[in-house]
Amino acid sequence: GTVVPTRATVVAPVGGIPLKQAPVLLKRQIRKIYQSALSFPTVPWINQSVFDTLEAQETLWLQRMRLGQHDAPPWGQAFSTWWKRYGSTHPEYFALNPNGERGPLSASKPDRVKMCVSNPDLWQAVASGGTNHNPFGLSAAEDDSNWGFCQCDKCKAWDAAARANSSTGKYSDRYARFWSNIWKLLEKASPTNGTNWVTAYGYDSYRDPPASAKLEGNVM
Repeated sequence: GTVVPTRATVVAPVGGIPLKQAPVLLKRQIRKIYQSALSFPTVPWINQSVFDTLEAQETLWLQRMRLGQHDAPPWGQAFSTWWKRYGSTHPEYFALNPNGERGPLSASKPDRVKMCVSNPDLWQAVASGGTNHNPFGLSAAEDDSNWGFCQCDKCKAWDAAARANSSTGKYSDRYARFWSNIWKLLEKASPTNGTNWVTAYGYDSYRDPPASAKLEGNVM
C-alpha cells in the first residue's frame, strides 16, 4: 500500500510542482456501501455503533484511493416525476406503447416511464430546465428498466437496423441523437465555449456505443 507520513508542515521548492492541482478525471467514485444503518435491517450484528465504525473506515479507504470530484455533474434519473407533472398536459412527451397509448407501460410504476426521445418539444422542455440542472449542466437520463421504449415511427427510424436484435445496443443510436439534440439547444441558447454538458446513463439495451449516430458536443 501507500505510506502517507504525518508532517506538521509541507515544503515545496520554488518553481516545483504546485501544491494544488485539479485531477484530470472530473469524478472518481465508487458508491458507498455504508450510507445508512437502515440499509441493513436484517443483519443483527450491525447496530449504530458498528455502522459508524465501518462507515468511518470506508470513508478513509475511499480517500486513500484518491476518490472524489472537483465538479458536480447533475446525475440521477431525470424523468421519474414527469408523468405526474406533464402526463395530462403533454402526453406527446412520453413513449408510445404497443397498445397505441402514450405513458408508462405499467400504470403502477409511473416513475419508470420512457420518453418519446425523437420529439423536439421534449428536447426543448429538457433544455429549458425541466430536469436536474446545475451550473455544470443538466441530466437527460432515463430510468434503468429495460421495457417501455417508445414505439412511434420516428423513434424507431432512429434505431440502427444492424442492432435490431442486440440486447445491449438496440436503442443506442436513438439515445445518442436525443442527448446530442438537447446539447445543441443548450449551446444555441447560451453559448459557453464548451462548458454546457448533458449527462446520461448507458443502460442495458443502449449501453453499447451507437452504430452510426455520433454524439455531438458535451455529452457525458
